[in-house]
Amino acid sequence: MKRFVVILLSVVVGWPVLSAQNYKEVTNETPGQLESLLGSDWKDLDSLVVRGAINAEDILAINEYAENLKWRVIDLWEADIADKTIPQFGLAYNHYIERVILPDDIRKLEMGAFSYTQMMKTVNIPASLEVLSVSAFGSCLGLEGSISIPDGVTEIGDGCFMGCFLVSHYDLPARLECIGENTFRGCFGITGIELPSTLRSIGVSAFEDCYGLVTISIPGGVEYLSDYCFSSCSELKTVSLHPGLKTIGVGAFIRTALETVTLPSTVETIKHDAFKNISQLKSVYSMAVVPPVLEPNPAINHFDNPFGESVSGYTLYVPEGCGNAYRSATGWRDFGNIVETDDFPYSVEDAGGDAVTVAGGVGLISVSGLNACEVTVYTADGRCVATRLVDGAADITVPAGMYAVVAGGRTYKVIVR
Repeated sequence: MKRFVVILLSVVVGWPVLSAQNYKEVTNETPGQLESLLGSDWKDLDSLVVRGAINAEDILAINEYAENLKWRVIDLWEADIADKTIPQFGLAYNHYIERVILPDDIRKLEMGAFSYTQMMKTVNIPASLEVLSVSAFGSCLGLEGSISIPDGVTEIGDGCFMGCFLVSHYDLPARLECIGENTFRGCFGITGIELPSTLRSIGVSAFEDCYGLVTISIPGGVEYLSDYCFSSCSELKTVSLHPGLKTIGVGAFIRTALETVTLPSTVETIKHDAFKNISQLKSVYSMAVVPPVLEPNPAINHFDNPFGESVSGYTLYVPEGCGNAYRSATGWRDFGNIVETDDFPYSVEDAGGDAVTVAGGVGLISVSGLNACEVTVYTADGRCVATRLVDGAADITVPAGMYAVVAGGRTYKVIVR
């Protein structure tokens, strides 16, 4: 009867079904003593069901037995696991386990909990989970389908899903703040992934070699786009960079398939190789009134443009009144055609949408319709003369003249009398 209950629960909540017919059931009363119950009578058995209290020592024992006896399924659904934690490398480096069924109260997967268990196809991730540590599922080459990470997780550890190339979709937590280094590196199966607005950090090479990735949108809370974070995503054609982004790291989009790049007005620095080796790229839109600094490669004794060697064939679109600033700026002046425009392809969300208004008056600039948004005012020659956080509406006092006002991800040209 117990067997039937486990199968029913697995089907209802979408967890792996214990399909093996030849299994052994054990109930452990004293943590650390499970090995004494496992015994040696395993003829024609390939799976284990564990009930009762177990600890890290017991889980390591399960893994050793599973490796030696070629177990396929480990069912811990009714086990009471100490500290609600799968320990470091607890079920790792196993060549036979195909499915793991965890209790619904697990809170933490420690470093390498399932890493290199390459035959594992499915594992339920309980809604109670709070900690996904370094390499928890790293190089689980057989893991497949869709993975939903619970909302209690705010940080995904370095290399957590690296090399899980059969997984086709990840649902990220609504409160996620940090994606570690190499977290999704080599996840060939994903074509898109929605990054939550709470995200603040994307680690080095986080999505490198995600060959199937076609589109990505970077939320405005990410100020620094780390080195090589999307490098060698050879099918990546569309990227939306939101206001708030300040620095684009080394090789961030090298060897992608981008056709157009739109840089929000907040970008200040683009490091070497950021957009290099992109044969399809022909147009770059920079919404910044002051040209972002293009950092050269320190290992090369001549200026190496972050956009590659073919920029003489690119068209650069800049805010009206800013053309001369770009034509005199290092790296930007190498673009073959620099066009002033107020018609940018807004692939970013505006802080206030169509409700934002910016107008010049007598001795002041009036802005309204903003939701806790930073407003920056530049003179026609690119000098910053005012910065203000505006929530709702505000008047900014300036002398008479022509100004470029950056607000809500857009640049407005105004005249003050």
